[in-house]
Order: sequence, then C-alpha cells, then structure tokens
Amino acid sequence: MMEKASEQIGWPDRPDRPDRSDQPARSDRRMVASWLPVPARDAHKYRRGRALLVAGSRAYPGAAVLAARAAQRMGAGYVELAVPDGLEASFAVAAPSLVVRGRHDWQSRWRADGAGPAGAPANDVEEPPLRAICVGPGFDAQGDADESRSLVLQALSCPVPVLVDGGGLTALCDAEGLRLVRRRFERGLDTVLTPHAGEAARLAACVGLEGSAAEAEDAPDRRALDLARAWGAVVCLKGPDTYVAAPARSQEAFPGASALPVRAMRWGGPELAKAGTGDVLAGMIAGLMAQGTPASRAAFAGACVHALAGSEAARRGSVVSVIPEDVLDALPAALNALLMS
Repeated sequence: MMEKASEQIGWPDRPDRPDRSDQPARSDRRMVASWLPVPARDAHKYRRGRALLVAGSRAYPGAAVLAARAAQRMGAGYVELAVPDGLEASFAVAAPSLVVRGRHDWQSRWRADGAGPAGAPANDVEEPPLRAICVGPGFDAQGDADESRSLVLQALSCPVPVLVDGGGLTALCDAEGLRLVRRRFERGLDTVLTPHAGEAARLAACVGLEGSAAEAEDAPDRRALDLARAWGAVVCLKGPDTYVAAPARSQEAFPGASALPVRAMRWGGPELAKAGTGDVLAGMIAGLMAQGTPASRAAFAGACVHALAGSEAARRGSVVSVIPEDVLDALPAALNALLMS
C-alpha cells in the first residue's frame, strides 16, 4: 500500500477558487510563524545573514532585482547580487540598497574546490560570512548555456545552503550537476530546487524517473517526493498548490506527529500566475536560509508567506492586475499577519 505522501494546509471556499477560504487555520499560521526568524533587539546587518544571488542576464535582468529584493524583505541583513559583467551600474541604480558585483569578481573570490574565499577578508566588517546562495533566477539557459552551467556548478561547490531556480535548473540537468547535488547531501549541505511542472519533468528525466509535466501535475506530491529522494535535495514544486518535499523523513524537516516527508501548501491563488513571481519566491527562501532557517522549513514558510502576500496584493487591487512588484510590496503586511498570529 502506498504511504500517504503529503499533509495539506489549506483554506477552502475562497471566492476566486471554489476550494479556498479567506484565512488559513490559526494553528497553521502559528506553525509557519514559529519558523520565521525575528531579529534580536541588538542585531546588526551582519548577524541577520548574508545572502548572495547569482541571477539575471541581458535577456532577463528584472528577475535578479525581484529575487534580491525578496531576500531583503524576508529579513536578510546583507544581500549581494552577482550580475553579468558590465551591467553592475544599471543594477545598482535599480536597487541602491543591494551590494552589486560583476560575476567574474564573485567567481574569483572562491576557489574551485568550494572550500572558501580565495583570499581571507581583512576583517568581519568588510566581508561578513556568506550564509546562502540563490543561483539561476533570470538565467538565459539557452542563449548563455555554458556560462549558466558554470555558475550553477560553482555555486554548488560552495559549502553553504544553495537554492537553484529558473534557468539554473535547466543548466543543472546533467550528470555533473546531479553528482554535485548528491555529494552535497552526503556532506550534510542543504540544496533547494524550485521547479514548476515543466522544470520538474526535466529534473525527473535527468535521474531516470518516468512521467511528463502533465503527469507531474496529476500527482505533484508524489513527483516532489520522488525528485527529493533522487536528487538528495529539498524540492519546492510550484503550481496552483505548492508541494515541499524533503529527501528523507525527518522531524527537523517537518516537525509533528507524522513527520511526513511532503507538505502541501494550499494558500495560493491565481494572482500569482504571472512571470516573475517565482523569482520573488526564490529570493524569499534564500533570505530565510541566510538567517539560519533549515532548508525545508525555509521553502515551506517562504511559499506560505508568498501566497499570503499574493492574496494581500489582490485585496489591495485586483486578482487580475497583480504583478510581482505588488507581491514584494505586500510582503511586510503578510509577515506581520503571520507574526501577529
């Protein structure tokens, strides 16, 4: 008999989706709120975590800004953005509170074996320790396939939690990418993969799992769990409902009586069905990991806050007109709603 794959958290009877309600259950909100880092009174920016986002391309520059802004909104104290060389000034003007570097500058700072920075920092103030990397939002995996692959593999060589999203997932899908992710799992390093159904089908093909994107949509909980176990990574499978799967049954991953390996997030609505909202989610999860939230909890809590922010953005305007920037703007209200619960 097949084990129950997922535990659902949801809201029935929401007007724009017949199976949704206006508010998630209070107990669900409390659980997610308990996973969100709240800064201590004496915190400073370096103690709140440094996140690096290797993101954007000449074809899709906006994705990098969306993801980096989301990491900031989720509380990371020091957010760094590595962008295509020659575009640093444009990104710095678009997002002046970010630390913007060219990609070759970032690559030169890390040894190929991923043991750490190529040169020791002068002091902790100049170079706070890196806590998480998000790689792939806005990559042009077709036009810049070789560079995308090189950046993903180098990120995976770094001994910190790594999230791979967007075009980075396409670049990941080969034997070397699979080897690096599995090796990270063996070493106890967190990796998060954030595919939609089409990207999940490519990840499945890379590890010999059968099934098309349509089949993944029919049984997303099972697909998320199979991918998590095959890759040795936390998988956040995005869709009308989002499924977060850990590579092993673990109380640390999803505490509770059942400690199920997959958790379903059913708080979202169609306002999030816009290009760019996935970049926001990727940055949110990376921002949580940079503050020390374990990967599976960061992925699930990030998805929940993302859904609540989408709902708040739709309330302020219209479910039709929400854009990713609206979701970013609604993140403080969504976080307050959870933390006040």
